Amino acid sequence: MEKFVALLAKAGTEETTELLNERRLIQLQNAIVDSRFAAAAFRNFQNYIGQTLPGYKEMIHYICPPPEILATMMNGLKDLAEKTVGIYPEIRATVIAFGFVFIHPFEDGNGRLHRFLIHDILVHDGIVPRGLIIPVSAQMLNNIKDYDIILENYSKPLMERIKYNQKDNGEVEVTNAYEVEGYFRYPDLTDHCIYLAETIHATLKEDMPNELLFIQRFDEVKKALQNIVDMPDKDTNMMITFLHQNKGVFPKRGRKYFDKLKDEEILQMQTSFRKIFEMGEL
Repeated sequence: MEKFVALLAKAGTEETTELLNERRLIQLQNAIVDSRFAAAAFRNFQNYIGQTLPGYKEMIHYICPPPEILATMMNGLKDLAEKTVGIYPEIRATVIAFGFVFIHPFEDGNGRLHRFLIHDILVHDGIVPRGLIIPVSAQMLNNIKDYDIILENYSKPLMERIKYNQKDNGEVEVTNAYEVEGYFRYPDLTDHCIYLAETIHATLKEDMPNELLFIQRFDEVKKALQNIVDMPDKDTNMMITFLHQNKGVFPKRGRKYFDKLKDEEILQMQTSFRKIFEMGEL
């Protein structure tokens, strides 16, 4: 999570010609995955998205473009980024980010990079101020069923068309690559554009006000606790963290960090926290 947030802080800093540069994407991928799975280049093997069923059988949900067409598809995505300069940022973010995740150029980190690219384009195109992070990813993941549905909107029709062999070692080989190449190259992302526009709207309407309300209440709680005991900032913040994580109740495990406080002082702090965050009485 910390790696992804740090990555978001870099959004919007590259020129359009560099947005989908292989070198840049590799650097971004390396920054958010375990170093053991860091890529040195785009994949040169066939990959897929699936799940392991009982008996170690694989259920395949989506087969990614074959490696022999991946390079030209990524070049096409770069061309698309340049050709779409000036259109609505929400539309541009959709076609670039969803285009990227459906190409799936890496073994690991594609989903996170896909969500980063959404924010990257929104900042790059001026709809989001540089340095401000709007929690679009959180909105998507908090409504994971809607997110899955929009991904399946593309993947399910493909899985009805594509033919493949699955080897004993789990590897997959596409046997009708020529027949499905057009589906990979020219995706219909109309529904995805609508989805992302609605997701951004929900983020601004729901998540951002909630975040601002939390910040306001945090500041109020901090002042209230300091009025009870004028502790150092780090101790006050730790107390708020304990109370927030434990739904307004100070946990027994936290007592060792506040051995200088009296029980009645901790009880006062707990009561103030619950009052400001409107949690009611215990």
